[in-house]
Amino acid sequence: MPFLTLTAVFLFIGPVLFIGIATMWSNLKQKISDELSARVTRIVNDLDTKNNTPEIENIFSKLTAEINTKIANELSARISEINSTFTAELGKNNNKLTAEIKKLQVDFDQLSVANHSSSSESSSSRLSDSALEESRSRFKRVFDSNKEKGETLDYAFETVRHEIRELTGYKIGKSAVKSFYYGQGDPKFNIVMAIMSWVDEKEITNNLNNNNASSANNNNENNME
Repeated sequence: MPFLTLTAVFLFIGPVLFIGIATMWSNLKQKISDELSARVTRIVNDLDTKNNTPEIENIFSKLTAEINTKIANELSARISEINSTFTAELGKNNNKLTAEIKKLQVDFDQLSVANHSSSSESSSSRLSDSALEESRSRFKRVFDSNKEKGETLDYAFETVRHEIRELTGYKIGKSAVKSFYYGQGDPKFNIVMAIMSWVDEKEITNNLNNNNASSANNNNENNME
Protein backbone atom coordinates (compact mmCIF):
# COMPACT_ATOMS: atom_id res chain seq x y z
CA MET A 1 0.00 0.00 0.00
CA PRO A 2 2.85 2.61 0.76
CA PHE A 3 4.40 1.92 -2.67
CA LEU A 4 1.08 2.45 -4.46
CA THR A 5 0.45 5.61 -2.43
CA LEU A 6 3.85 7.13 -3.31
CA THR A 7 3.41 6.16 -6.97
CA ALA A 8 0.02 7.88 -7.11
CA VAL A 9 1.41 10.98 -5.39
CA PHE A 10 4.41 11.25 -7.74
CA LEU A 11 2.20 10.80 -10.80
CA PHE A 12 -0.12 13.50 -9.47
CA ILE A 13 2.41 16.18 -8.48
CA GLY A 14 5.41 15.20 -10.68
CA PRO A 15 4.48 17.47 -13.63
CA VAL A 16 3.79 20.39 -11.28
CA LEU A 17 7.18 20.02 -9.59
CA PHE A 18 8.94 19.69 -12.96
CA ILE A 19 7.40 22.92 -14.24
CA GLY A 20 8.28 24.67 -10.97
CA ILE A 21 11.90 23.50 -11.10
CA ALA A 22 12.22 24.52 -14.78
CA THR A 23 10.78 27.98 -14.03
CA MET A 24 13.06 28.52 -11.04
CA TRP A 25 16.12 27.36 -12.99
CA SER A 26 15.28 29.74 -15.84
CA ASN A 27 14.94 32.65 -13.39
CA LEU A 28 18.23 31.68 -11.74
CA LYS A 29 20.08 31.62 -15.08
CA GLN A 30 18.63 35.01 -15.95
CA LYS A 31 19.80 36.48 -12.65
CA ILE A 32 23.31 35.06 -13.13
CA SER A 33 23.39 36.37 -16.70
CA ASP A 34 22.37 39.83 -15.54
CA GLU A 35 24.97 39.74 -12.79
CA LEU A 36 27.70 38.66 -15.20
CA SER A 37 26.71 41.35 -17.68
CA ALA A 38 26.93 44.03 -15.01
CA ARG A 39 30.28 42.74 -13.79
CA VAL A 40 31.75 42.55 -17.30
CA THR A 41 30.66 46.12 -17.97
CA ARG A 42 32.44 47.25 -14.84
CA ILE A 43 35.55 45.28 -15.80
CA VAL A 44 35.62 46.84 -19.25
CA ASN A 45 35.29 50.26 -17.70
CA ASP A 46 38.12 49.46 -15.30
CA LEU A 47 40.30 48.23 -18.18
CA ASP A 48 39.76 51.50 -19.95
CA THR A 49 41.13 53.40 -16.97
CA LYS A 50 43.62 50.85 -15.59
CA ASN A 51 46.02 48.79 -17.67
CA ASN A 52 47.18 46.76 -14.71
CA THR A 53 47.32 42.92 -14.97
CA PRO A 54 47.36 42.22 -11.17
CA GLU A 55 44.36 44.48 -10.74
CA ILE A 56 42.50 42.60 -13.52
CA GLU A 57 43.33 39.24 -11.96
CA ASN A 58 42.10 40.47 -8.60
CA ILE A 59 38.83 41.67 -10.13
CA PHE A 60 38.25 38.34 -11.89
CA SER A 61 39.06 36.43 -8.72
CA LYS A 62 36.56 38.45 -6.71
CA LEU A 63 33.99 38.16 -9.48
CA THR A 64 34.36 34.37 -9.63
CA ALA A 65 34.06 34.04 -5.85
CA GLU A 66 30.95 36.26 -5.71
CA ILE A 67 29.26 34.45 -8.59
CA ASN A 68 30.00 31.02 -7.08
CA THR A 69 28.61 32.19 -3.74
CA LYS A 70 25.46 33.57 -5.35
CA ILE A 71 24.93 30.39 -7.36
CA ALA A 72 25.38 28.23 -4.27
CA ASN A 73 22.99 30.39 -2.21
CA GLU A 74 20.36 30.54 -4.95
CA LEU A 75 20.50 26.80 -5.56
CA SER A 76 20.29 26.09 -1.83
CA ALA A 77 17.27 28.39 -1.48
CA ARG A 78 15.50 26.93 -4.52
CA ILE A 79 16.18 23.33 -3.46
CA SER A 80 14.86 24.11 0.02
CA GLU A 81 11.74 25.69 -1.50
CA ILE A 82 11.21 22.70 -3.80
CA ASN A 83 11.67 20.30 -0.89
CA SER A 84 9.16 22.21 1.24
CA THR A 85 6.62 22.30 -1.60
CA PHE A 86 7.09 18.62 -2.35
CA THR A 87 6.78 17.67 1.34
CA ALA A 88 3.60 19.72 1.72
CA GLU A 89 2.02 18.24 -1.42
CA LEU A 90 3.07 14.74 -0.40
CA GLY A 91 1.53 15.18 3.05
CA LYS A 92 -1.67 16.63 1.58
CA ASN A 93 -2.14 13.83 -0.92
CA ASN A 94 -1.17 11.19 1.62
CA ASN A 95 -3.85 12.55 3.98
CA LYS A 96 -6.42 12.35 1.19
CA LEU A 97 -5.46 8.77 0.38
CA THR A 98 -5.53 7.83 4.08
CA ALA A 99 -9.03 9.31 4.41
CA GLU A 100 -10.23 7.37 1.38
CA ILE A 101 -8.75 4.15 2.73
CA LYS A 102 -10.47 4.70 6.10
CA LYS A 103 -13.76 5.40 4.32
CA LEU A 104 -13.44 2.18 2.34
CA GLN A 105 -12.63 0.30 5.56
CA VAL A 106 -15.72 1.74 7.28
CA ASP A 107 -17.89 0.79 4.30
CA PHE A 108 -16.42 -2.71 4.37
CA ASP A 109 -17.04 -3.05 8.12
CA GLN A 110 -20.64 -1.87 7.75
CA LEU A 111 -21.19 -4.37 4.95
CA SER A 112 -19.73 -7.15 7.12
CA VAL A 113 -22.03 -6.19 10.00
CA ALA A 114 -25.03 -6.11 7.68
CA ASN A 115 -24.18 -9.55 6.32
CA HIS A 116 -23.71 -10.89 9.85
CA SER A 117 -27.05 -9.42 10.94
CA SER A 118 -28.75 -10.94 7.92
CA SER A 119 -27.27 -14.33 8.73
CA SER A 120 -28.35 -14.07 12.37
CA GLU A 121 -31.86 -13.09 11.37
CA SER A 122 -32.18 -16.02 8.97
CA SER A 123 -30.95 -18.46 11.62
CA SER A 124 -33.28 -17.05 14.29
CA SER A 125 -36.21 -15.99 12.18
CA ARG A 126 -38.80 -16.26 14.94
CA LEU A 127 -39.20 -16.68 18.69
CA SER A 128 -40.92 -19.60 20.28
CA ASP A 129 -44.69 -19.22 20.66
CA SER A 130 -44.43 -18.82 24.44
CA ALA A 131 -41.66 -16.21 24.21
CA LEU A 132 -43.57 -14.27 21.56
CA GLU A 133 -46.73 -14.33 23.65
CA GLU A 134 -44.84 -13.12 26.74
CA SER A 135 -43.28 -10.28 24.71
CA ARG A 136 -46.65 -9.20 23.36
CA SER A 137 -48.17 -9.20 26.87
CA ARG A 138 -45.36 -7.03 28.23
CA PHE A 139 -45.62 -4.65 25.31
CA LYS A 140 -49.37 -4.30 25.64
CA ARG A 141 -49.08 -3.63 29.37
CA VAL A 142 -46.35 -1.00 28.97
CA PHE A 143 -48.06 0.54 25.95
CA ASP A 144 -51.37 0.96 27.80
CA SER A 145 -49.68 2.41 30.91
CA ASN A 146 -47.75 5.00 28.86
CA LYS A 147 -50.64 6.00 26.60
CA GLU A 148 -51.79 9.52 27.44
CA LYS A 149 -55.40 10.03 28.47
CA GLY A 150 -57.53 11.06 25.47
CA GLU A 151 -54.84 9.98 23.03
CA THR A 152 -56.05 7.86 20.12
CA LEU A 153 -54.54 4.44 19.50
CA ASP A 154 -53.47 5.47 16.03
CA TYR A 155 -51.55 8.44 17.42
CA ALA A 156 -50.06 6.28 20.19
CA PHE A 157 -48.85 3.68 17.66
CA GLU A 158 -47.17 6.42 15.65
CA THR A 159 -45.54 7.82 18.81
CA VAL A 160 -44.15 4.40 19.76
CA ARG A 161 -42.89 3.84 16.20
CA HIS A 162 -41.03 7.15 16.35
CA GLU A 163 -39.55 6.40 19.79
CA ILE A 164 -38.37 2.94 18.68
CA ARG A 165 -36.67 4.51 15.66
CA GLU A 166 -34.88 7.05 17.87
CA LEU A 167 -33.92 4.43 20.47
CA THR A 168 -32.68 1.63 18.21
CA GLY A 169 -32.19 3.21 14.78
CA TYR A 170 -34.41 0.47 13.32
CA LYS A 171 -36.91 1.57 10.67
CA ILE A 172 -40.18 0.15 11.89
CA GLY A 173 -43.63 0.95 10.51
CA LYS A 174 -46.69 1.97 12.48
CA SER A 175 -48.54 -1.03 11.09
CA ALA A 176 -45.90 -3.36 12.57
CA VAL A 177 -46.40 -1.80 16.02
CA LYS A 178 -50.17 -2.08 15.66
CA SER A 179 -50.02 -5.73 14.53
CA PHE A 180 -47.74 -6.62 17.44
CA TYR A 181 -50.11 -4.93 19.90
CA TYR A 182 -53.12 -6.88 18.61
CA GLY A 183 -51.19 -10.14 18.27
CA GLN A 184 -51.58 -10.31 14.52
CA GLY A 185 -49.24 -12.14 12.15
CA ASP A 186 -45.80 -13.64 12.74
CA PRO A 187 -43.37 -10.72 13.22
CA LYS A 188 -39.74 -10.90 12.20
CA PHE A 189 -37.15 -11.45 14.89
CA ASN A 190 -35.56 -8.00 14.47
CA ILE A 191 -38.97 -6.28 14.77
CA VAL A 192 -39.64 -8.07 18.06
CA MET A 193 -36.17 -7.14 19.36
CA ALA A 194 -36.66 -3.46 18.44
CA ILE A 195 -40.07 -3.33 20.15
CA MET A 196 -38.79 -5.10 23.27
CA SER A 197 -35.88 -2.67 23.51
CA TRP A 198 -38.49 0.07 23.77
CA VAL A 199 -40.38 -1.97 26.39
CA ASP A 200 -37.21 -2.45 28.49
CA GLU A 201 -36.42 1.26 28.34
CA LYS A 202 -39.96 2.26 29.36
CA GLU A 203 -40.05 -0.22 32.24
CA ILE A 204 -36.79 1.15 33.63
CA THR A 205 -38.04 4.74 33.29
CA ASN A 206 -41.38 3.92 34.91
CA ASN A 207 -39.68 2.18 37.84
CA LEU A 208 -37.42 5.18 38.42
CA ASN A 209 -40.37 7.57 38.30
CA ASN A 210 -42.32 5.41 40.76
CA ASN A 211 -39.38 5.27 43.17
CA ASN A 212 -38.92 9.04 42.99
CA ALA A 213 -42.60 9.61 43.60
CA SER A 214 -42.57 7.23 46.57
CA SER A 215 -39.56 9.01 48.06
CA ALA A 216 -41.22 12.39 47.62
CA ASN A 217 -44.39 11.18 49.40
CA ASN A 218 -42.36 9.80 52.30
CA ASN A 219 -40.54 13.11 52.67
CA ASN A 220 -43.82 15.02 52.69
CA GLU A 221 -45.26 12.72 55.37
CA ASN A 222 -42.15 13.12 57.53
CA ASN A 223 -42.33 16.90 57.20
CA MET A 224 -45.97 16.90 58.26
CA GLU A 225 -45.12 14.99 61.44
